[in-house]
Amino acid sequence: MNTPVFCHIQSVQGVTILKKLITIAAVSTALAGAAGAATVGFDLAISGSANGPVFTVTNMSSAARITGGQAVIGNTAYNFDCVQNGVAPAGGTLGFTTPEVGTCFPGGGLRPDEIVFQVTDFDPGETLSFATDIDPDSRDASVYDFNILLNGGRFEVTFADTDLNGPLVAAFQPGQMTYSISASTATPSAVPLPAGGALVLTALGALGLLGRRRIR
Repeated sequence: MNTPVFCHIQSVQGVTILKKLITIAAVSTALAGAAGAATVGFDLAISGSANGPVFTVTNMSSAARITGGQAVIGNTAYNFDCVQNGVAPAGGTLGFTTPEVGTCFPGGGLRPDEIVFQVTDFDPGETLSFATDIDPDSRDASVYDFNILLNGGRFEVTFADTDLNGPLVAAFQPGQMTYSISASTATPSAVPLPAGGALVLTALGALGLLGRRRIR
């Protein structure tokens, strides 16, 4: 009479073990998904004068590095004559494709409508900055209206190792000198997703052992 009761208890224990291990597997998978969530973003402050604005960028990401970006002028009847006073992030480098570097006076070189920059080792929490000179396309002249830069302008930042489809963009607004731009993105999971499957197989194996013991 004891044998059926004993086998029934073992069966219940086996199911309990299976349920516990499957629960652990589900939790592990959920944690893996949570570990894959991240934020990328940057803060931008524009200071100085309208004729010579200074851009200060801070990497506000949870993990991703910034690799480069560009500032685009709003009124394309004006141009960026140069960049100067570049300050790279700590331990990194800062370079420019356009415009000319450090040749602001006298100006009138390439006269591009965008400043394109590249940066290395720009980690979260770090800052870079650079200044420029804004002129009319046809001549060197002082500019007194910040909205020449802002109306229709933008600032783009590119990040490394994220699933973003492109750069994050701060679309300039008239009279607005500070911007905070962020987005959620995915990063490699800290907990491998196959771990859940391995735990389920372990549970099935444990239940199989109990089944063989019951048959004996």
